Amino acid sequence: MNPAKPQDLDPRLKEVYERVMNTRVASLPQQQPAQPQPQPQQQAPRVQPTQQTGPVTFRADQVSTKKRGVPFAALVVLGVLFFVAYSLLWLRIFNVKIPFLPL
Repeated sequence: MNPAKPQDLDPRLKEVYERVMNTRVASLPQQQPAQPQPQPQQQAPRVQPTQQTGPVTFRADQVSTKKRGVPFAALVVLGVLFFVAYSLLWLRIFNVKIPFLPL
């Protein structure tokens, strides 16, 4: 969009431009297009809620309990073991001698 010519904008875009830029744009004398008649909006049919006839019961398998995932401590231990094994692998590849390790 060319900010030097905001007069050439559609009236809706001009309104948004003025609101965003906090300025007023002088409009060129134009013929106003005939405003279309607003069409009546049809309302969506409303659905009436149904009445429950009895008490709500839950079975034990329906009730969501705490997720059973891997415990955080196990992830930490696995992370440390991976880091140690990865380090030992690269020490062996680069043939680095560490006095307390029998590699």
